Amino acid sequence: LRENSVQKLINDNDSKRKMILKYRQGGVTTNEVIKQLDFTLWHKNINACILAHDRKGVEKIFRIPKLAYDRMDPFIKPAIDRGGGSKYEMRFPGLNSKIYCDIESRGDTIHWLHISEAAFADPNRIKATLETVPPNGRVTFETTPNGMGNHFYRMWIHKSQRTAKLFFPWFYHGEYELPADQVKLTTEEDEFVRKTWKNYRVRITPGQIAFRRAKQEDLGELYPQEYPEDDVTCFLASGGAAMDLVKVKRLHDATE
Repeated sequence: LRENSVQKLINDNDSKRKMILKYRQGGVTTNEVIKQLDFTLWHKNINACILAHDRKGVEKIFRIPKLAYDRMDPFIKPAIDRGGGSKYEMRFPGLNSKIYCDIESRGDTIHWLHISEAAFADPNRIKATLETVPPNGRVTFETTPNGMGNHFYRMWIHKSQRTAKLFFPWFYHGEYELPADQVKLTTEEDEFVRKTWKNYRVRITPGQIAFRRAKQEDLGELYPQEYPEDDVTCFLASGGAAMDLVKVKRLHDATE
């Protein structure tokens, strides 16, 4: 795995408990699942669990560790049980360790838990699964936003001494650009460029402005949810509120 910029920032943080709020794609789940697989393959008596938010997600996510294991050098990869384990589980009998994906887990002691799209998962299933993680276990919550009335939002704003909270806006992703030599910025775009430099020390390029305009046209009011630019507006724009809370926030900001 060759780290991209977001994956490196995550991996450089040594907290055992992380909440990751991010844009679509970015490789966060891939990064965490590969680390889980690596941890499982080289340690005895380990259970690693990937919690998906729905059954379709289970199948999609489990392809990541399965493909990585299949492509390992056969001379170094540990033997796998039952000709590949159950459909969404890989068990390594020589190590007494396993990695699996499900929408809930109650029966195991989980040493490393990754919760994918945590804001969209059933909060009761998350709570039940968290109870299986010992105090020294690793837990990673990863998600795009899903409104202010959501359990993840409440966790995000809650002050915590043991949880690292990492936010990644879309413009951290270097490939999110479209061809553009020069663009004339609107007043709103000029303010976006200014805030991005002030808050993140990122200089927005004309290509990123072109990409932003295209996604805003495609997604409309869902744009701030799928491609968040700060960890406030993304919650305001998602969750199906009756009012346009992003516009309310802009009016509020303009009066300050």
